[in-house]
Amino acid sequence: MLIVSSFMIDYLYAMRITEKDKLRRGDVFRTFHLLRPDIKNGSRIVITTRIVEVALQVDPGSPPHELKSLTDDDSWDLFTKKVIIAHDNTPSSEKCSFPMQLEELGRKIVKTCGGLSLAIVLLGGLLIGKFEDYKTWSILLEIIYWQLSQDLTPCTKILALSYNDLPSYLKPCFLYLGIYPEDYEIFAQRLIRMWIAEGFIVQRNEIVEDIGEEYLEELAGLRPILPKSLGKLVHLRYLRLRNLDVSNLPTIIRNLRNLQILDLRYVSATINRHIKADSLSNLHQLRYLRGVAFNPPNDEGSTSRNLQTLNVLKLKQWSRVKDGWDKCTNLKKLGLVGDLHLHEEDISIWISNLDKLECLSLEKWPSKPEEDRLKNPIERFSIFSKNLYKLCLGGVYIEKLPEPCDFPHNFSSFTLVRSTIRGDIISTFGKLPTLVDLCMYDCSLHSKEMIFSHGGFPKLQVLGLWSFEDLEEMHVEERSLRSLKVLFINECRNLKMLPDGLRHVTTLQRLALKNMPKEFNGRVDKGGEDWEKVAHVPTIITL
Repeated sequence: MLIVSSFMIDYLYAMRITEKDKLRRGDVFRTFHLLRPDIKNGSRIVITTRIVEVALQVDPGSPPHELKSLTDDDSWDLFTKKVIIAHDNTPSSEKCSFPMQLEELGRKIVKTCGGLSLAIVLLGGLLIGKFEDYKTWSILLEIIYWQLSQDLTPCTKILALSYNDLPSYLKPCFLYLGIYPEDYEIFAQRLIRMWIAEGFIVQRNEIVEDIGEEYLEELAGLRPILPKSLGKLVHLRYLRLRNLDVSNLPTIIRNLRNLQILDLRYVSATINRHIKADSLSNLHQLRYLRGVAFNPPNDEGSTSRNLQTLNVLKLKQWSRVKDGWDKCTNLKKLGLVGDLHLHEEDISIWISNLDKLECLSLEKWPSKPEEDRLKNPIERFSIFSKNLYKLCLGGVYIEKLPEPCDFPHNFSSFTLVRSTIRGDIISTFGKLPTLVDLCMYDCSLHSKEMIFSHGGFPKLQVLGLWSFEDLEEMHVEERSLRSLKVLFINECRNLKMLPDGLRHVTTLQRLALKNMPKEFNGRVDKGGEDWEKVAHVPTIITL
């Protein structure tokens, strides 16, 4: 298919041949010769191509101009602009500043790209939203070094393995996903609307949103195929499988002795249950394990000692915590779901021995009715280790929160899901000096109002409130929430209005209101009763 577009500006013509055309070398010049106008006015044709042979065939007498790789300085400028402009809306014409502690890491990351702009932009996109996160930058650099040590192909080939085989209309949609961090939950309809706004959706005789859904389904369907000889890849270090039901998977896993990362959260739950203890015992290099209902390794050796991340581990009545999972004592991240109440004492002893624990997630299933929720887990499980900074609790009933002084000194993130809390959670968390994220989903506080007191939440940047049926009023006092950047309110249908104190929260960058009553959203519209409270906010979204 030949796509030809022309427009009359001093007889300037433009033509584009798609990659699908697969023109033979001899056809290239004839194609342009037949289509270009013969008006003898000195016009010129400029051709851009990645194929040198095509350029030489068009005009063998003129050497093609080959674009050079970016210099180290230009590569660094491109990288910093990608990261910093997205971070603080720095105008592209301004020179970007950069945190000194990250510059050494950043330059090493850029160096791996070999001056190739696509690789630089894609890697920069992975760091959007993590502008001051030294740990994330270090992990990214380690991953790049590891990939290059396994395969000596250029960085662009590593980054473009999935990209090159996509049809042309899906490529911009795929690249757009690079603005989201890894494992970020992307709402399908919102993503489709962003694609439409960017002009990525090719208009046909259909509703444009329906076409976007087709694009998304096609991207989701491009899953890697599981090799039949997977078990022979004894040097494999990373394995992540999705939407597969392979009955012999436990046997395959047993042979992968060098595996460091095993992610089976999206495979059939029946497979996870049948992964026996000896399936994991050979994986002495394993650092990261994510799944549903594993049995623990049956050794007391390196498999248990080396494991650092154990997440979404579903505990059933038959699960072995004592003399099983509790042998994993070097964990930094732990996530448990399911019948936690059946293993309460064993979990408590296990957690108390996790001196390196940084992130903990505990969610009891089922979480309703309220009387079946797990009572006072913070106290009963002794979960406040000295290094803990992130905590997620689900299906719990908390009668009283610990005193602010009892929280770990660097505690920065708390998420509460389908739970009940008695007492003033807002007052307690407002006194935590390092809290950055606070999100609560479908919770009951047995109170009709939230009061963000004077000077409270000095470091809080993200506040999310989902499905608070009894919440009617919010009050933000002076100098409260003075670092807040994102406020998300979803399905709080009895909330009467936005708090007046938001007008003083000058740091607020994004206000998102979802599934709120029409009358509530009307108050936030320009000219509405609440408009002046949030007129300073750059981005306001109502869905």
